[in-house]
Amino acid sequence: MNEVRIGQASEIQSYSKLSEVCWPLAERSPLPMLGVIGGSHVVHYANPAFHRILGSDDGLLLGRRFEEIVPGDVAQRCSDLIDRILKTGSNEKQDELTHPLGLVGVPCSNWICSMWSVPDEQPFGVLIQITDLTHCEKLLKQSGEVNEALLLSAIREHELMGVLSGLNAALEERVRERTAQLLSSNEQLQGFTYSVAHDFRQQIRGINLNASIVLEDACDVLPKENQENLKRMMQSAKQLGDLVDDLLGFARLTALTPKTTSFSLSKIAHEVSRYVVDREYCNSKTRFLITPDLVAVGDPAMMQIVLENLIDNACKYSSTTDLPLIEVGQDDQGFYVKDNGIGFDMQYLPKLFQPFERLHRGDEYTGTGIGLANVKRLVEKHGGKVWAEGSLGKGSTFHFTLPSGS
Repeated sequence: MNEVRIGQASEIQSYSKLSEVCWPLAERSPLPMLGVIGGSHVVHYANPAFHRILGSDDGLLLGRRFEEIVPGDVAQRCSDLIDRILKTGSNEKQDELTHPLGLVGVPCSNWICSMWSVPDEQPFGVLIQITDLTHCEKLLKQSGEVNEALLLSAIREHELMGVLSGLNAALEERVRERTAQLLSSNEQLQGFTYSVAHDFRQQIRGINLNASIVLEDACDVLPKENQENLKRMMQSAKQLGDLVDDLLGFARLTALTPKTTSFSLSKIAHEVSRYVVDREYCNSKTRFLITPDLVAVGDPAMMQIVLENLIDNACKYSSTTDLPLIEVGQDDQGFYVKDNGIGFDMQYLPKLFQPFERLHRGDEYTGTGIGLANVKRLVEKHGGKVWAEGSLGKGSTFHFTLPSGS
C-alpha cells in the first residue's frame, strides 16, 4: 500500500513537472504535441495546436495510456519506443515511427510521431509531436496550385509588359512626330512674325517720317492745334514701334535656353546701373547700393536682361523722389532689387508680371508693359521664381531666386 502511495505521489509530482516543462516547449508550437508520463505512459498534456488542428477532446486523451489511443498493431511498438527514449535520457535524439499512425477520436489516420525525452535528474516523461501527413499532402497540393497560379500570373505580366512596351514605343514615336511638327510650326510662325514686324516697322517709320516732314515744312502755316496733333501722331508711332520691338524680344525669349555658369551678379548690377541712370526719365541724384561679391549660377546674358528691367523700373518709378535709392542685394529669400519710389498697391500684384498690364498711364511713365513679363519668363527658365512686395508711397522690392546653385 505504501509503494502504491509512493507511486501515486511520484505520478502527481511527474504531472506537475511535465506541465512546467511542456508549457514553454509546446504551448506556442504550430504542430500538435502530447506530453506522456514516463513510468505509466499516461497522456497528461495536449497543446493548443493539437486541439485546433485535430479537433480532439481532452476526455478521449488525457488520463489514458498512449498505447490505448493508437491502433493495436502498433501499440507495443509505441510502448517500446517510449521506454527506449526514456532509457537514453537524451532530448536531442529523435525516433520516428515510419508508417502512418491512427489516433482514437481523431478524424484522420494518416500520421507519424516524433518523440523526445523530457529530462530532469532522470528522464520522467516523453514529448510526442504528431505530424498530419494528409494535411502535409494538402499543403503541398495547395502550394503547387499557388505556384501554378504565380507562373500563369508571371506569364500574363510578361505578356502585358510586352504590350505596354509596344504602346510606349508607339507613344514615344508619336511624341517625336508631334514635337517635330510643333517645332516646324513654331519656326514658320516665328518667320511670319519677323516678316510682319519688319513690315510694321517700315510703315511706322513712314508715318513718323512723313509727320515730321509735314511738321517741319508747314510749321509756319499750320495752326498750333494741327502741329500738336502731328506731334502726338509721331509719339504714338514711336510707342507702336517700341511695342513691336518689345513683342519681338518677348517672342525670342521663348526659344532661349540658359547657358549655366557661375558669375558675379554684383558686376552685372554695376554695369547696368551705369547706363540706366543716364536715361532721360531717371533722376540724376539716384544712388545705388549694390552688395559686393554677389555670386549666382545661371546665364549671365539672361540675368543682365533681368537686372536691366528691374533697375530700369526702379529708376523710373523713383524718379520723383528727392533722393532716390536703389539697392541690389541678397537675403535668405534670394536676390532682390529695392527702391524707395512710388511703390504699388498689393491688390494689383497678380497683374504685375502679365504682358501689357500696366499700373500707370503711358503719359505718366513710359513703357510697353513687357519688361516684368520678360523678367518672369527668364527667371522661370532657370527654375526659379520671382515675386514683388510694395506699398503706395513707400517703394517696392522685387525678389527672384536661382535655385540651380546660387
